[in-house]
Amino acid sequence: MNQKNMKKILLLALLIPVFGMADAQDLVIAKQGHFSVGGQTIQRPGTYDNSKFVGWATQVETGQSYRADHAFVDFQVPAHAKKLPLVYVHGYGGSGVCWQMTPDGRDGFATLMLRRGYSSYVMDLPGRGRAGRTSATTEKIGDNILVTHSAGGFPGWMAAIQNPNVKAVVSYEPGGYVFPEGEVPDPIAGLTGGATGVAIPMEQFLRLTRIPIVMYFGDYIPETPSENLGGENWRVRLQMGRKFVEAINRHG
Repeated sequence: MNQKNMKKILLLALLIPVFGMADAQDLVIAKQGHFSVGGQTIQRPGTYDNSKFVGWATQVETGQSYRADHAFVDFQVPAHAKKLPLVYVHGYGGSGVCWQMTPDGRDGFATLMLRRGYSSYVMDLPGRGRAGRTSATTEKIGDNILVTHSAGGFPGWMAAIQNPNVKAVVSYEPGGYVFPEGEVPDPIAGLTGGATGVAIPMEQFLRLTRIPIVMYFGDYIPETPSENLGGENWRVRLQMGRKFVEAINRHG
């Protein structure tokens, strides 16, 4: 890389924080931090011997304990926050950072809604992102609106069923759905494995009919079978989603 190009890159690196600071002046954060949710303590058998050292890459865990299988929540509360915060759950293969910003540096949904007065609780599910340590719900937040995406959609339904603190669900292209026992639609075949509903007791399903739910899907999802794997994946999930909506409205 020549010296001229190096100077341009350095100038851009210096300007980015300045622009970021100008935007940040529009937003006043009253409180922020992070915490872990759930998990377990793994206790290794034996007695720890502090005199043993095998190497930095090989840990001696005899007699040691560590925390694993937890979720990680990063939160920000704006000044004069609205009553209900938004709790963000990512999809398959992702982490909470997908809600905070885009790969090219634009504000993500969590930041956009933070500017509109909604407290933001961005979650890394167990085994992902900053909750990465594993051995193989979010009571601390209180009443909230759950925002899910893709594979995070199914655990979102279960959280709303099991936790009365979830007052509404916003789901972007949820990957799975629940139905009352005896009312599960026929599976919808597709190139990526198709879509199948999951049966739950009617008493649990009815809890979803008592809270506001909105789902969003992207444009250009095919309505008929396609040879495009991406299109097929979302075609069957959109069709199953419509059946889910029908079931919710039929009972609610």
